[in-house]
Amino acid sequence: SHPARLPLMRSFAARPPFRVARFPLHRFGERGELLAQLDLRIHYFGHFSADARWNHPDQVLANNAFYLVLSGDGELADRWKSTPLRAGQAYLLPLGTPVSVRCRTRIEKYWGLFELGLLPGMDLLDGLRGYQELGPLPPEALSALRKPMEGRGAAEYLWVHGLLGLLLSRLGETLERQVQAQTSRG
Repeated sequence: SHPARLPLMRSFAARPPFRVARFPLHRFGERGELLAQLDLRIHYFGHFSADARWNHPDQVLANNAFYLVLSGDGELADRWKSTPLRAGQAYLLPLGTPVSVRCRTRIEKYWGLFELGLLPGMDLLDGLRGYQELGPLPPEALSALRKPMEGRGAAEYLWVHGLLGLLLSRLGETLERQVQAQTSRG
């Protein structure tokens, strides 16, 4: 699967809904109006499986990436830490962060490339230090991702968009600090 190609997606039709957390606008004080302009754009989303040849040392991504791990024994590493990729967990790889990815025997995951625009030309995650563990996938989302999917369409895109929004909302205070830092620079 290559990011330049159209994403191959299977249908999420009839998937169970899950609750999407909202950003706490009141916690941003005078800057709350900026979140009305927060722009989440998913450029690619697809399924991926590989064996021990999946080994990419010190890659620097031009877009933010997320991994939704289904199974396997992969590993993420940057200059600060190393973490096993665990089944049922989600991970964020911010743009511009050098990260190494590999697996010992096999890996199966969904992954995607996205932007989280705060203002035109300003990605909210730019400058975030290192990859982030986003925690477990909601059980109903993990169950849905393990079922065969068919087709492409707005419903599937919105489902993935909602899931990514939920996972990113777990960064809470980290995202709030990023908003404050980036808007004070601009």
